[in-house]
Amino acid sequence: MKKVLVAIIVSFAICFSFPSASKSTEVKVEGRQLLVDSVPFTVRGVCFGSTPVGEGWYPLYDWSKDPDLYNIDFPLIKAMGGNTIRIYDPPSEVAALDAAYENGIYVIMTWKVAKADFSVQSVRDEVKADFLNMVNDWKDHPAILMWCLGNEQNAPWNHEEDVKDWYSLVNECAQASHELEGDNFHPVTTGNWEIFNIGDAAELADDANMPYLDVWSVQVYRGNSFYDLFTEYKGKSEKPLCITEYGCDSWDSIKLQENQGAHAEVLSNLWTHIKHNLSAFNSNRVCIGGTLHMWADDWSRDQNGTPDWVHNTEGRGSLDNIYDSAPGLENWNDEWCGVVSLLTNSYQKIPKKAYYALRKHWTGEDYLEEVPLFISAVKNYANPFNPYQNKTRIEFTLNRIADIKVEIYDIAGKLVCSWSEIEEDVISRIYWNGLYSEINYQIYWDGRDKNNHVVANGVYICRIKAKAKNENLTEVKYRRIMVLK
Repeated sequence: MKKVLVAIIVSFAICFSFPSASKSTEVKVEGRQLLVDSVPFTVRGVCFGSTPVGEGWYPLYDWSKDPDLYNIDFPLIKAMGGNTIRIYDPPSEVAALDAAYENGIYVIMTWKVAKADFSVQSVRDEVKADFLNMVNDWKDHPAILMWCLGNEQNAPWNHEEDVKDWYSLVNECAQASHELEGDNFHPVTTGNWEIFNIGDAAELADDANMPYLDVWSVQVYRGNSFYDLFTEYKGKSEKPLCITEYGCDSWDSIKLQENQGAHAEVLSNLWTHIKHNLSAFNSNRVCIGGTLHMWADDWSRDQNGTPDWVHNTEGRGSLDNIYDSAPGLENWNDEWCGVVSLLTNSYQKIPKKAYYALRKHWTGEDYLEEVPLFISAVKNYANPFNPYQNKTRIEFTLNRIADIKVEIYDIAGKLVCSWSEIEEDVISRIYWNGLYSEINYQIYWDGRDKNNHVVANGVYICRIKAKAKNENLTEVKYRRIMVLK
């Protein structure tokens, strides 16, 4: 049977070519620890979805075909101290996983499974064949950390008939995956909805009935804490525990504005709870880490498909025990779960406060508080300038998105003109320099006052006020500009 099965798999396998110098990473489970190349490993990860503004959700945007995107994202994840991404579909391009590995990032690769009656043999055969095809395609890539079969398949809305049929299928697929890969097999997990069913022999979800499942994974949204999750789990299974989804969103449904501070505090609290239960530092603990939901904001989650240019703030469910929970309030905003935010017409990401909070946990380094909002002096070109011949370009650089107000005064202190710009209209360049984003602003003054009259010759003072988005931080800079006609 094994020879026949392998022959079928090979016949459908995609012929990938991995870098000649690479080899499959050795990943093992010993007790409650995950070992990577024989060293205890902690999953410091994010659920990776990276859909640019204006792209649709269905079908899922294929980020693996977009190196301009992941070549920005992966270094950012690395700089945060992240070492793992969980992806929900196998990539279509090998170069994407090559880039992850080059940035020190491992991959938990998920095979999604549609709702079905898992007692039907033909359904089981199809799920197993599809899962094993994925394993066979990618098993030799050094970025692979684990295989994940299914996503909350034990939830009532994701299966038909008895859930024990799902768990028995997971065990069968894990066994077949081990046999396919041989002695150096990658661990197999399943993205379980909460802790429900785990350890229940009647549902075939206990260790005795699932000997080939290597790691239990749970997707948990309990608010500001995991509460008794780790203690409860310890009595249910001897296997390691990975949290493959957790977190909250940064949109405050009570204040009706983004609340990056509260978002960062929640994620910091949750990682602290994980940290105190990590098995890499104490083999008696249960948890190998987790992947946060999720990496980047996604402007297309609520539109079911078509290109979306609206960052939706209509709640799609309730999350209790959180900063904006209230009776009857739908405060779950799926499009605001990222630790980085997006800009339209750009692949660049702007780290939120949560990014820096996790970076401090994962690297011990906190750059955000050390860096002022302005990271360059205000300059202008030309200076002096002749309004009848050209405009002057006012330039400055900030380290995060801000609301900008520009005012021009004459030397006597009288306001000549003022205006506020929508930030993305004046951004000319954004890049990550290894510590934070550098955002270059360019604003043009044509030498006219608020009545559209050309000003007289002389020295004028440009005052720029920048207020960081969602932060209590405002800075003001000045620049002398000379008009000479």
